[in-house]
Amino acid sequence: MRMHKTFIILAAAAALSSALNAQLRLELHELDMQSLPRIRMRVLLTENGKPFSAQSKAVYRFSQNGIPSTLRVDCPDSGWRNTVAMVLDNSVSMLGLSLQGLKDAAHVMVDSLRPEDEAALFAVGSVNKLLRDFTSAKDSLHVSIDTLKAAGGTPLYDAILAALERSIERGGKKALVIFTDGVDNQSKTGLAEIRALALKHGIKLFTIGYGSGAV
Repeated sequence: MRMHKTFIILAAAAALSSALNAQLRLELHELDMQSLPRIRMRVLLTENGKPFSAQSKAVYRFSQNGIPSTLRVDCPDSGWRNTVAMVLDNSVSMLGLSLQGLKDAAHVMVDSLRPEDEAALFAVGSVNKLLRDFTSAKDSLHVSIDTLKAAGGTPLYDAILAALERSIERGGKKALVIFTDGVDNQSKTGLAEIRALALKHGIKLFTIGYGSGAV
């Protein structure tokens, strides 16, 4: 029975690939048949080697041995590339264990990226700097993180604005992750401007606090 259901699902996926007339590849990563006849799958669908994006929900009807069946597909966004801008606060207030903890967390985030995802690094320091432009090369991102040294003031909002503006140009599902103690003392940009720009372009903002002064 389970093999039969699995065959139906995979046959439907194959039929969908042919109907779309594209070089699609379906990778099955997880199969949960605990609630038969309902089956949950986690898959990656690629077109010509790139994540395939289409409508998030669809209903397909087909027949198996003359018996009509329905396949309901609900794919939120797992096929999209994640585009992550990481703002790293390396101002003087992050001296010592706080900066090392920030680096460790940034390394973990880089390791969690999928092969098709990309990330960029922005240093906060006295002069905001694009430390590493968007790339899927994890080794390069790790090396750039290790170069961070604590120095200067904290134009945090200006750095966030720079990261947002750079992210707007990219595709994929966008997020901006800010590693900081939460203190801004040099920015010309205001928080309201940042919120408005992120909302306008659908970029999600996340903050991870470090140091005794984290807010």
